[in-house]
Amino acid sequence: MATTGVADLVGEVFGLPCRVIPDPETGSPIVVPAARRRLATA
Repeated sequence: MATTGVADLVGEVFGLPCRVIPDPETGSPIVVPAARRRLATA
């Protein structure tokens, strides 16, 4: 499966950086949003 292409497409269309990983039980792809980095506040 071309998971990199799917992640790139989701990022481009929805503006959502993500990863596509296989579900551990079924093997079906899961789209997981990338964690946002928090900026340190002083």
